[in-house]
Amino acid sequence: MAEPPPEREVRALTATEIRRKGLDRFIDMSHQKETPPTLVDGSQNKAAASTPAPTDDFPVNSAGDLVSGCWSLETYDSVARAGIGYHTWCGDGTRITHTSTSCTGTGSPGYMYEGCASRTNYGVGWNAWDAGEQWHFCTSYDSSTGMCSTRTGPWQKNRYGADGQVWLLEWGN
Repeated sequence: MAEPPPEREVRALTATEIRRKGLDRFIDMSHQKETPPTLVDGSQNKAAASTPAPTDDFPVNSAGDLVSGCWSLETYDSVARAGIGYHTWCGDGTRITHTSTSCTGTGSPGYMYEGCASRTNYGVGWNAWDAGEQWHFCTSYDSSTGMCSTRTGPWQKNRYGADGQVWLLEWGN
């Protein structure tokens, strides 16, 4: 199995950031709180890594007076950080109310970035959002011939909760 991705950078968004990004339409700002996200890495502690089963079946008015918030995560393909994924999500403590994902990458001499793809599942209206990236790199690029002899495709998948949790589900190369 591939080494786990490097530590992700995850944080709660402030009320000012939420308003500036237009995310205030996705949460109840009267219940907004900068709740620090919980980051659970299944490779470090399997017991702590039990993830919720995704559901969109909730009792009526199940959100009630729960805290609302939005969070942001930057995730990387490797220690070199040549591939970056950006995930933003909001929740009301029970349901995911907004999701956004994108990815990009950079190259270096002999190491060419060829693209990335984001994949998602569940999300708005569910208690969980799954988001993942796969980056594509040519690891043996000859600029004189324009040929690539070796490629790699690091990937990872995270699950996000409606009150700021993040679980690293899977990764590989």
